[in-house]
Amino acid sequence: MEKNELFEMIVYHLMEEALKEEEKEIEEIFGELNEEQTLYLSDLRKKYFGLGMDIYISVLNFSKVFRKMAGDVQ
Repeated sequence: MEKNELFEMIVYHLMEEALKEEEKEIEEIFGELNEEQTLYLSDLRKKYFGLGMDIYISVLNFSKVFRKMAGDVQ
């Protein structure tokens, strides 16, 4: 297993745990959510997760380019 795959598995697991905790906190504050509210939150999570992954991939790509440039300079 590559480092990136292992890292992605760990991040995914941590995010799952964070979502479970978040759901508990929301239920404590607002009570049980109806279907419309649940779908709205799911949509928001999907959008922000996608944005986070885009940022993560951009940083990885930038670091690869930066390492190549640093290697070329030396």
